[in-house]
Amino acid sequence: MDALNAVTSATTAKNARALTAALHQARPAVAKAARHPIPACADPSGYWNVLLMHVNAAVSTKASASNVHAALQEVPKIHNQLVDEVKQIAQ
Repeated sequence: MDALNAVTSATTAKNARALTAALHQARPAVAKAARHPIPACADPSGYWNVLLMHVNAAVSTKASASNVHAALQEVPKIHNQLVDEVKQIAQ
């Protein structure tokens, strides 16, 4: 989650340097997260998988700047939806 938080923050701030660093750090975290998904009971809407797909597309070594931008455009929204969903279920 820390890696995804950093990507989301850098995307929201439109800070290219921070985003590049966050994506570099997120690459191994995204790979690990894909192997250990959130249980469906904690994420019934499936935001986790969608979020990982977007960030994975952005961290791809073959991603161009425009592809990174397109992949990350919805990340803050999806991330917030996931966090809200998990908080609601945890109550």
